[in-house]
Amino acid sequence: MSRIKILYIDKEGGQGGSSKSLYNLISSLNLKKIEPIVFCKLKGSTYLKLKEKGIKCQIIPSICSIVPLPKKNLRNWFVHGPKLFFINDLLKKIIDVKPDILHLNYEGLIPIHYFLLKKNFKVKTVLHFRSSIASPNFIYKIYANHINKNIDHLIFITENEWNIAKKGGILLNKVPNSIMYNTANISKIKKNYNKPASKYLRVIFLGILDKNKGAKRLIELAYVLKTWNIKLKIDVYGRTVQYREWFILKKNSLEEFRKKVKNKNLEKIITFFGYTNEPEEKLANSDILIRPSVLNDPWGRDTIEALSNGIPVITHGQYDKFVKNNFTGILLPKWNVYDYARSIKNINRKELNAWSQNALDLAIKNFNTRKYSKKITNIYLSLLN
Repeated sequence: MSRIKILYIDKEGGQGGSSKSLYNLISSLNLKKIEPIVFCKLKGSTYLKLKEKGIKCQIIPSICSIVPLPKKNLRNWFVHGPKLFFINDLLKKIIDVKPDILHLNYEGLIPIHYFLLKKNFKVKTVLHFRSSIASPNFIYKIYANHINKNIDHLIFITENEWNIAKKGGILLNKVPNSIMYNTANISKIKKNYNKPASKYLRVIFLGILDKNKGAKRLIELAYVLKTWNIKLKIDVYGRTVQYREWFILKKNSLEEFRKKVKNKNLEKIITFFGYTNEPEEKLANSDILIRPSVLNDPWGRDTIEALSNGIPVITHGQYDKFVKNNFTGILLPKWNVYDYARSIKNINRKELNAWSQNALDLAIKNFNTRKYSKKITNIYLSLLN
């Protein structure tokens, strides 16, 4: 019996959470039954790791992702829409693969699927919903119309993306769908907070250094903690982004954050290191992960990796499936720098020990690779039966 050929389209290649989650998905598959092929936009860590595993991968820079945003959608399409004029090579390569199943790893890849159908390419398609910034607006409703008619199975990484899809007009009572939390490698060794590596509390941030993840808020927090004479260290790891100020001056977010830290004399409290390929190693040397997201989304790749390594999380928002207040960390109702500072000030190592064990227990239950593999394989088989 020949293997099921599945073509995965990834809008990145390694540095973002969606790419890392795709790597975990593919790594969990039974390669005797499934032949995964991956098209990545960039040559990143996910691409390199998959190549090491012998997975067929190609770099195709013309992969274009456009996700409906809460605002500035016309500007978003003005900037990214023209890229769709240059995807013919991508479309041809997808068609030439002749996959049994096409797996789109991000909802922003819907425009590519639309143009595939225009070329009379029809194959069973899975669409992964991973974005917490997507907004159920008029553009989302256009996407929803396409999805309702042409996508065979939807996968949502949490209930939040499912709710956005429902509000956006996707007929979830008709289109087959699943909520599947992302997976992670779960640590077999519980962190011992009674024997700290440092006499100071070590706080870690993992995420893109953009306006949504809240890296700017870390400087505000560090300043308050310094004025309160709280001894700790905040280590910031994340990919830099390029942006323009007044449409003219080109800026690098990592460099700008470092300048602000120096100007405020915060070097002893907070350090911006840039991107890391080894988040597990950095987590092992930390006491708690911080996620001060502007989007009020207390979930994501960083949270899953932290909990799976027995590292509690401090964050804010209403969703409490992962971070449970005073159980797997601290969940505040909303961003407030003084509430964050007070919470960090009052943390003790006895609490951290208990939260660490709870985090591992939660991770084993929710982020289990074996369970995920079985479920995703069943979805693929159901599409072909």
